[in-house]
Amino acid sequence: MQQKLTRKTRLIVIAIMAVVAVVFLAQYIALAIIKTNNTNLQNELSNITETNTQLEKDIESLNNEEEQIEYARQQYGYTYPDEQKFVGE
Repeated sequence: MQQKLTRKTRLIVIAIMAVVAVVFLAQYIALAIIKTNNTNLQNELSNITETNTQLEKDIESLNNEEEQIEYARQQYGYTYPDEQKFVGE
């Protein structure tokens, strides 16, 4: 009977250790996923911040009428009324 208790105790201890190991592994995997997501989000934030800075510079440069005219000419091919635009310009 003493040996049966010991065997039961061992099985209980092993079962508890298995449960703890599974919980630990699940938490470790969850943490790894969170770290990966965090890194991806930090990279995305960096890219967005860079884009935002460039857009702010673009907005600032377009506050001047000469820059607006140059932008319209380059981006949309606008010309002055007395000007002709040739293909390839």
